[in-house]
Amino acid sequence: FPTDTLHYRATSPESIDDFFKRMGNKSRYNIKRSIRILESSFQKVEYKCYSSINDIEKLSKDLELIASKTYQRGLDAGFILNDEFYDRLNITSKKNMLRTYVLYINDVPVSYWLAFKNDDILSLHSTGYDPTYSNYEIGTALLIHLIKDTAKDKQVKYIDFGWGDALYKRKYANICWNE
Repeated sequence: FPTDTLHYRATSPESIDDFFKRMGNKSRYNIKRSIRILESSFQKVEYKCYSSINDIEKLSKDLELIASKTYQRGLDAGFILNDEFYDRLNITSKKNMLRTYVLYINDVPVSYWLAFKNDDILSLHSTGYDPTYSNYEIGTALLIHLIKDTAKDKQVKYIDFGWGDALYKRKYANICWNE
């Protein structure tokens, strides 16, 4: 028996400021504050986007390092480094579809958003973070960086959060439908 589920999508903003204007003052303040706290709490905080075939070796190792610590791993969900997923990373990078964002703290990968660009849609596939850093909202910080980066790509019209309900989807999406 099929069941309905929600599907969330956001129109790509013109700029990160445009994105923040969609939110209330308190939400905007809290997000910017948590990013300031993150970036001032560590010696080195880096946001990187991987899309090249040359990035696959490092990317797959970094994603596996993060994913192995997530609750999704216990559910056999999210990123799992196996031959099939490795091939998927290779194929999507060759087709210029791969857009994967990783947050590094002191050169250690701590959060990721695996995404694929297809025409005018950036589809978010999976995410994960090292729970050691959960007080710093590293997943949100990386998502905001992804949105900021995507706003610069004028080909991308939508950021697709996919099906399933989650607080961050309700918070950041401005389009929703039953699927």
